[in-house]
Amino acid sequence: MTRWRSRPAVSPRRLLLVLGVVVGYAWTAPWRFAGWGMVGLACLIGSLKPLPDAVIFAQNRSPTLVAASAGGELTIYRRLSAFLIDMAALRLGQHADPEKIQHCNEFCQHQLRRGEAVAIVLKRHGLSAACDDRNTDVIISLATPLYPCRTAKSIYYFTQNMDDNYVLYRDKKGVNYVSSNSGSGQLACLALQPRQC
Repeated sequence: MTRWRSRPAVSPRRLLLVLGVVVGYAWTAPWRFAGWGMVGLACLIGSLKPLPDAVIFAQNRSPTLVAASAGGELTIYRRLSAFLIDMAALRLGQHADPEKIQHCNEFCQHQLRRGEAVAIVLKRHGLSAACDDRNTDVIISLATPLYPCRTAKSIYYFTQNMDDNYVLYRDKKGVNYVSSNSGSGQLACLALQPRQC
């Protein structure tokens, strides 16, 4: 994954929200109503953005995945603290049971909330089986692959001890992510095997 950093840009929604609060408190009617209208518009824009499909906790630790599912309950891959599980539940909009941890022998097939199937790989030895699986076309790996799939499937992976935590969005083009340190909320591409973004 590319390690280039730039100063995060301010998203238009945040700017509208802050400007609306300032106008709403500092000015008198009718400008006060316009300010609160801007706050309402910023909230509406935020609610139209789709919920992410998964959260990766990777900041200064081994990457751990928490994914939303079609069944309405979060799936936790690897053990996490109750605080991080609560943060994932808040961000993904689903309930989580901290005692239910998914253990994958080779890989786990996971169905996201909109029905897309992805293969989750926790250890490198599961990559070959995930590449040969016919029911998934995208692989999310918490281990760095050494070579691409023979079947030309996309492998999106996270390396050890990365600088940030991430939320993932699955769409028709593949998997995108937003870093927890991204002030702009811009989507970017993940590290895609065999080439980095």
